[in-house]
Amino acid sequence: MKCIGIDVGRDSVKVITARSKLEFKARVGEWRDRKITSGGSYEVEIDGEKYFIADLVEESFFGRQMLLSSKVQPETRVLFLSALALSIENSDNFTVNTGIPIQQYTPENISEMLTFLSGNYQVKINGEYRQVNVQNINIAAEGEGAYWDYVLNDVGELVNNRNFSKKDIVRVIDIGSRTINFCSVVGERLLDRDSGTLPYGILELTNAIDDDMEIEDIKEEMFEEFTRRIIADLSRKWLSRNLKKNIVLLTGGGAILLQKYLRQYFPVVIVSNDPVFANARGFYKLCASKHQV
Repeated sequence: MKCIGIDVGRDSVKVITARSKLEFKARVGEWRDRKITSGGSYEVEIDGEKYFIADLVEESFFGRQMLLSSKVQPETRVLFLSALALSIENSDNFTVNTGIPIQQYTPENISEMLTFLSGNYQVKINGEYRQVNVQNINIAAEGEGAYWDYVLNDVGELVNNRNFSKKDIVRVIDIGSRTINFCSVVGERLLDRDSGTLPYGILELTNAIDDDMEIEDIKEEMFEEFTRRIIADLSRKWLSRNLKKNIVLLTGGGAILLQKYLRQYFPVVIVSNDPVFANARGFYKLCASKHQV
């Protein structure tokens, strides 16, 4: 059984298998006949419908990058199936794990997402056909994936050199482009009361700067103000509790930018190894913990 972890983010799609790691931009555009056809990633056909995705969306007139709160959108399915087609052979028997924001992690939304993605698809990507039969699929909570990435090794076994015990509460802050997922885990169990999703992400920060500025040009006070906004919103869930014995695990692309500013608010902070891929890798490791890889 091949295990695959896919994180369909608003900014990019991340894919992890036992032997591969892939990232491409989460952009979808209409297909059109091109005279100049060299280069570009990727040209996709799904059950007869054609699209440009990722970098090749520059050739579309109506390319889009969906930033809606729900992931049950046609673009999600296109990106998800494209990621699978790039990761499997026609003969592969696979299980795929993916995620949705914590705030939407309800039985109803999980069931809707499973129905939305499951099925048998004919996918052609850059001229190569794949029979993509999505039967074995699991939906996890975004942010929780980063926790499992930290505590499991590549074959899904608990590692012995963790920086905390089963009695410790681990707080995860997953700073994405569109949302910030936060969760609390104790004894390898997600605490619903201390978990949720903030309806903004690092795009709030990048949208506040001038178009001609690079990320490294953002002023220090802008980072600090944005961090204080996160802390103010998290305080409604967390800061009323005793954090002295808690560990905060930072993940997501925004963790790289904001770790310096978040550290002053928490006594113990760990940053995920390769935080951009932490959720996808955690989804993969959850699969590996249940199947031989």
